[in-house]
Amino acid sequence: MPTGLATFTVRLINPSRDWSAQYPSLVTVGVTDAALTPAPIILANTASYSPVSGFSFSCQGIPNQVYRLWASTNLTDWLPIQTVTNLGAVFLLHDPQTQWPQRFYRVEWVP
Repeated sequence: MPTGLATFTVRLINPSRDWSAQYPSLVTVGVTDAALTPAPIILANTASYSPVSGFSFSCQGIPNQVYRLWASTNLTDWLPIQTVTNLGAVFLLHDPQTQWPQRFYRVEWVP
């Protein structure tokens, strides 16, 4: 059995989206004191790009939750670009950097 520390990402699928129901059982081997919190679903909506103003896109998330935009040019090294609190159902993320030939993005919920 492996020993040492590890980071696990667990995605709980709940098709009914009824989070008041009991969470499904999760069996872990060799993991103790694990606290599991389901992350909110983040949906990207519209996007726009301008060489002058950069790249912007809107996302849907849970109101009053904090989200962070990350960017990478190689999918290995990630830099935080912006952190926002979603004040409504939709929030806007913006990357003003325009000098990159390509750039990848990910949005993270910050519990």
